[in-house]
Amino acid sequence: MKNKNIIRYGSIAGLVLILLYAFTFFTNDARSFKQVDTSVAMEQLTSKNVEEAQIDDREQQLRLKLKKPVTVEEQEGIEEVIAKYPARASEQVFNAVKDSGAEKYQTKVTQDSFIGSMISFLLPMLLLFALLFWMMSRMQQGAGGMFGIGGSKAKELTKDMPTNTFADVAGADEAVDELQEIKDFLDDPERYHALGAKIPRGVLLYGPPGTGKTLLARAVAGEAGVPFYSISGSDFVEMFVGVGASRVRDLFKQAKENSPCIIFVDEIDAVGRQRGSGTGGGHDEREQTLNQLLVEMDGFGDREGVILIAATNRPDILDPALLRPGRFDRQIPVTNPDLAGREQILRVHAKDKPLAKEVDVAQLAKRTAGMSGADLANVLNEAALLTARIGGNVITYDALEEATDRVVGGPRRQGKIISEHEKKVTAYHEGGHTLAAWALKDIERVYKVTILARGRTGGHAMTAQEDDKGMYTRDELFARLVFAMGGRAAEELVFGAPTTGASSDIEHATKIARSMLTEYGFSPDLGTVKYGKEQGDPFSQMGGGGSIEYSDAIAAKIDEQMAYLLNSAHQQAYDILSEHRDYLDTLAEMLLEKETLRRPDLEGIFEGIEPREAFDVFPNEDDRFPRQADREPVKTPVELAKERGEELPKRMTLLDASRAARERRLAAQEKGQAEPTATEQEIGFSFGQHAGDVVDPDQGNTFFGESEAKPVTDATGHEQEVPEQELRNAQGDLSHDETQEIPRVTDAPDPQRKAERRGRHAKPDSHDSHSSHDGHGNHGWGAPGWGEQDHRNNPYKDGQNNER
Repeated sequence: MKNKNIIRYGSIAGLVLILLYAFTFFTNDARSFKQVDTSVAMEQLTSKNVEEAQIDDREQQLRLKLKKPVTVEEQEGIEEVIAKYPARASEQVFNAVKDSGAEKYQTKVTQDSFIGSMISFLLPMLLLFALLFWMMSRMQQGAGGMFGIGGSKAKELTKDMPTNTFADVAGADEAVDELQEIKDFLDDPERYHALGAKIPRGVLLYGPPGTGKTLLARAVAGEAGVPFYSISGSDFVEMFVGVGASRVRDLFKQAKENSPCIIFVDEIDAVGRQRGSGTGGGHDEREQTLNQLLVEMDGFGDREGVILIAATNRPDILDPALLRPGRFDRQIPVTNPDLAGREQILRVHAKDKPLAKEVDVAQLAKRTAGMSGADLANVLNEAALLTARIGGNVITYDALEEATDRVVGGPRRQGKIISEHEKKVTAYHEGGHTLAAWALKDIERVYKVTILARGRTGGHAMTAQEDDKGMYTRDELFARLVFAMGGRAAEELVFGAPTTGASSDIEHATKIARSMLTEYGFSPDLGTVKYGKEQGDPFSQMGGGGSIEYSDAIAAKIDEQMAYLLNSAHQQAYDILSEHRDYLDTLAEMLLEKETLRRPDLEGIFEGIEPREAFDVFPNEDDRFPRQADREPVKTPVELAKERGEELPKRMTLLDASRAARERRLAAQEKGQAEPTATEQEIGFSFGQHAGDVVDPDQGNTFFGESEAKPVTDATGHEQEVPEQELRNAQGDLSHDETQEIPRVTDAPDPQRKAERRGRHAKPDSHDSHSSHDGHGNHGWGAPGWGEQDHRNNPYKDGQNNER
């Protein structure tokens, strides 16, 4: 649309210029005269070859009609010439014309009229005011404003533009399935309308950088088959007031005209930041843009058929009104991939790269714990670049390992000159980390240690998780403190004086110790209390650094116990290294010789070390909450199946069910058959029902944990009448309201099965439950979600990497 307007206005301006030039050319009475030098004209006057002469005093021009044609600039037959003369030579020119013997001559003196003078004065001003009026009117319009400044910068993706598909996205199966539903709705809306479902009006993709949010949007563009508009959140922000709101209106206007369609806004936090966070108050330009966006997303206007997909790295700073249902109905987390996801991503990016036969992608996925999809793509690309640099034709495992180290720690500093003493200190420092980790049970063992300088570090010892853990015990975090203090302890044990090389280790350990005390409630003296609040967005003007929500006495106790934790970890690391000094010397000697050691080398060096548990973190802790040593926790269905030698239980997730349903629909469409419908059992499995739990119609509705009451029978099988009050007492009803509805009785679990799940024998009539339950899935306090594990603030969700 903008290109068409530019072509139209440009054509009109060009036509006007052509008409003005034509008018000027045809109204010029001197166009038949030949322009010559002044000397040529004066020569014709002197030779008396002039028939008529005209002097234009205002223009300082002399027009001559000659008696005989002359040749000028190799052009013959010139009978009319025109020449210029200086203003002070008017008298001399007039005398020359007078003495030339011309039959006719005249002097033309032009005088400006009053009207002409007024026009020449007012016309520029009128044109200026007309231009200003046009600019103001264009600024008021919603179609882009002056020069398109207020117009939307959204790019509509066409079929010719390169796009991805869902097949190109790996490691984010849940997000793909959620977005696949939007594509299915656009392809076949009747199936959803039959159930009364409405398409989500907005989808928010949030997660750390590099996890594939923009790639998912590109995949939607490649799969949707409807107009797709892409724009960045910063494109709404401009230096002119009102431009952001104008662009929002123009964007949604275009979308409504081409509905159904999809709008993708990348980095929406640039415009969707919570109101009140700026310095401009309610008249802030950013807030005006956000207000217009809120109105367009769910206001009085109709935006049927327009789906908004947005991506952000900071969902915590978005305005609550933007996140409510009706605007963003669906919020999809796109997190760093797990082990299986990392393997899938590596295989996707390795499709067009020649890998050596010894490369094990699954093993590489274990080594890259905590990396995002962008990091994994960078690892393979760096490996390809390194291989090309040395002239190789296949990517080896060594190249992939070097590329992983480059992504984590930066390129190797091969040109740095390190003294022999500093190299020895580095070897003992990294050896201290490695030995401390190897001697403890509650931490992953080091798989690689090196004294090569890389990035800003002089060496590093790296551990890798064998699986993706989401929770850590207090002993596991304390073991990481011991691991972090191993380098400093080795320097003190061997050389008697610490160095500055442990600064990053101390910083890392301090963060863990503070989190143990103030976030995870591991201190018996401080209790299970969260002290302080999250810092929030450091770039926001809503408070920045946060505030302390505890007293000075608590702050002093936190500092005291944090120092105690770090000193205890330091002492344990020193004791471990003192006990295994021979192993430490051997490891340092090997490091000085080979510079880099891997897991097989370390296993040979530490063959005689038996890992032990860390000492008590808080030895003076009161045993207020002891573990019941005589009772074991229940076993999972998988554990029970393994003990019995049975087939592992199968559980169909909602993701599996949606994929299976999509495959059935595609197969039915290819065969021209009616779309199959899922059975009740498949629906039950899809929403978390165990594959072995089949709904019994005689037991009523068991979907929400309820069943119809069964009649009470005696030993002979005959029904018995039970008094209402006795039935209430048996069910634990403590109220005395006779009008209250009697709860339905459910079948009690098999005591023998309960005992089997606990791994011990129990009496059939023993009551072994000590937690309260309100009948709605809530334990203890009865609050929804109480007792859920919080993995958001896990400081060790990634692999461990201690650097010197």
